[in-house]
Amino acid sequence: MTNDIKARWEETRRQQFTAVTTTVFGLAAGALYYCVSLLTEDKIKFGGVTTRLFLSSVVSFLISLFFGFTVNITRLISFRLTAKIARVRDSHETQKSQLKDLRWKTVKLDTASWLLLYMQIATFLGGVLLLLINLSRIFHDKLYPQ
Repeated sequence: MTNDIKARWEETRRQQFTAVTTTVFGLAAGALYYCVSLLTEDKIKFGGVTTRLFLSSVVSFLISLFFGFTVNITRLISFRLTAKIARVRDSHETQKSQLKDLRWKTVKLDTASWLLLYMQIATFLGGVLLLLINLSRIFHDKLYPQ
């Protein structure tokens, strides 16, 4: 693969990664807002298992948001290190050990970013599952009238 083709694929991968993490982050924030809005409904009764499921889904959405923030921070640090690699490589005093260390750090940060993205998605989906179970309990009488 030529460098031009590889650079285009890398840019596409970065854009897709950003789109996924932003989408999950936005959905988790929206779901959290929905959960908070449920608290203002007088018709909804909480207690026992319903409260535990509700709080578990809220915590899952909060954790997903935390992972989303962390993904963005690790990516920013990785981009900064990549820019530093380019500067060091272009300088006349290139030290191979410094380049090797910077590249190792960027690889570790990229790996961490992917792991955090998977955790962000997993905690979001866990929150959705808990919320759906809880909503089916809360609205059971409306969904299945007798």
